[in-house]
Amino acid sequence: MGNYKTLHKEKWSNIEDACLELFSPVDDEFIRYLASNKPADTVSLTISPESGCDNVRSAHGRKYDNEAILRTLDRCEANSVPIDFHFMIGLAHESFESLDKMWALWDKILSRKTAHFLASVDFGPMVLLDLGSIAYDNPAACGYRMLYTTLSEMQHRLSDPCWVDWINYETLHMTRDDLVESIFKATETLTQLKEKYGMTDPTKAYNEMIRLRLERAIIREVRDIMRIPDEKVRLQRLKELDQIYRDPLLSYSYVITSEEEPAA
Repeated sequence: MGNYKTLHKEKWSNIEDACLELFSPVDDEFIRYLASNKPADTVSLTISPESGCDNVRSAHGRKYDNEAILRTLDRCEANSVPIDFHFMIGLAHESFESLDKMWALWDKILSRKTAHFLASVDFGPMVLLDLGSIAYDNPAACGYRMLYTTLSEMQHRLSDPCWVDWINYETLHMTRDDLVESIFKATETLTQLKEKYGMTDPTKAYNEMIRLRLERAIIREVRDIMRIPDEKVRLQRLKELDQIYRDPLLSYSYVITSEEEPAA
């Protein structure tokens, strides 16, 4: 980390915005030095804790805890250095209980946003365990269970109309359906927190929640359609569903009607 002292107070480039990636939490000296010796007009930081649970994070090679994350957040706020925290959904050793710790950490991070300081949160869903990765080659040792293992199987699955069927793994604590649910829950939670702390307006938050309800309904419908034995009928139903998905008014109507309780 000592190389940061090669920065100088004089601006030495034409870069207007620079984002520096951290691979571990940082101390006061680093943040103060960066704030005083910016390599660009605007400098921000990003770090990828991946999980909000210390044990899960440690299992994936990140040997620092939530307290270290929050201390880095404190230092960034004190020196007005924006920072983004990136997380991953679908990691081995993750459970719904450990995800609750992630939601709590997100809340603490986003609550620090002020008119003069921005702390943001983002996440990525892990849909595929990549071919050739250490986890793919040694799934059991890394906490995964492969659902299909060959390139031809992957190619076949990736041609399926619904992204949930692209997921090629499960974990020690989560089935594929659990992984799908955790992705939805992460999106819902982050949307609600961003609305809570004024990072998105209520209309956008509402539209996002409607989109998620649509996605859930579409997944259920696609799974039903894929059970139809007649290929011609199956393809026609998928085409009709795609037209609904692309039309905002039809989509909204579809969400409402799909969630209606059946008549008694």
